[in-house]
Amino acid sequence: MPQENLFQLVPSSQTRSYNGDSTLQYSDLRTLGRVPEKSCPRREVPRSPQAPVNWRQGKLLGRGAFGEVYLCYDADTGRELAAKQVPFDPDCQETSKEVNALECEVQLLKNLHHERIVQYYGSSRDLEKRKLTIFVEFMPGVPTS
Repeated sequence: MPQENLFQLVPSSQTRSYNGDSTLQYSDLRTLGRVPEKSCPRREVPRSPQAPVNWRQGKLLGRGAFGEVYLCYDADTGRELAAKQVPFDPDCQETSKEVNALECEVQLLKNLHHERIVQYYGSSRDLEKRKLTIFVEFMPGVPTS
C-alpha cells in the first residue's frame, strides 16, 4: 500500500517571512488540505526576537578582529543589549556577499532559545556609516571576545 505524502512543497513566494515578522501557527497546515482539523490543535510558535529600532549606542565593551562591541540601549523596550559593529564596503561585491551570509546566520541564530546561549536579536545595515550592527543579549561581567 503506497504511503500518502505528508508534506507539500510550497513555492517561496507563498511562504511566510523567516525574519520573525509573522507568527506561524500549526493550524496553518490545515490550509494545505493534508491535516485533518481534529488532529492539529491550534498552538502558536513563539516569535523570534527583534532587532531594536530606536536604540542608543553606549560605551565600548570590546574590540576584535572583525569589529567593535558596544553597550546599547533599546529605547522602545528599555533593555540593554550588546551591539557588535562590523565594518563593510557596500560597493565591494565580495564584501556584500559576506555580509548577506552573516545576516542569514544571525536570522538563524536568533531562533535559538537556551539559557546557555547568548540570545541574538537581529541585525541592521547602516550604508552611510558602512557598518553592519548585530544585536545580542548583554551579559554583564562576561567577556565579549
